[in-house]
Amino acid sequence: MAEFEAKLYYFDGRGLAERIRLMLCITGVKFEEVFFTERSELEKLLKAGDLLFGQLPLLEIDGLKLVQSNAVTRYVASRSNMYSTDPKDQVRIDSLYDGTRDFMTVFMAPIFRMSEEEMKKQAEEAFPKYLPVFEKVLKENGTGYLVGKSVTLADAGLLEVLLAMEDYFDAPLKDYPQLNKFLSKMKSLDGVKVYLKKYRKRKNDEKLKTEVMRVLGKS
Repeated sequence: MAEFEAKLYYFDGRGLAERIRLMLCITGVKFEEVFFTERSELEKLLKAGDLLFGQLPLLEIDGLKLVQSNAVTRYVASRSNMYSTDPKDQVRIDSLYDGTRDFMTVFMAPIFRMSEEEMKKQAEEAFPKYLPVFEKVLKENGTGYLVGKSVTLADAGLLEVLLAMEDYFDAPLKDYPQLNKFLSKMKSLDGVKVYLKKYRKRKNDEKLKTEVMRVLGKS
């Protein structure tokens, strides 16, 4: 891949690849993006057998062709010291990361399932369930991160959710001082700065929906 260490195949939108983009940036991996807009592009990968379950995203890295977004993010984390060698800390990281995935579902592709207003209502209903938990964990850990003294997969997962909240709500963390500090701390990381400036995609819109439906053969 010449100057690139990895290649990410997906659409020119957020969706399931956004967490992978964020992780690659945090870990300093230089990657190339391939955006799909036509059915033929997907069919080429399908015929080559590169998509284990026939789904995107696909990440080529370390001679591997990886699918399933959460498995991909865990692999990137494990190769970049964003996990712990302590099994107890590792399961803690996994539990918190999985919690961020549950939380993130309320923001995923709202135009594909519901209106933006419906999505915002659903998200607001989820705030009391998730935000106090992460606020408490940050306070108890006392390092500015969810687990240990450095950024982990769990922190990246939480950051994705908080950035989505900023997109749709005004001052959503006004009652959560620890989460506010966490968000500022994460945004100060060099890799996150690169992500926000170069790789973060626009909110999903009708143009993206049209492209996705065409690639999936549903238009």
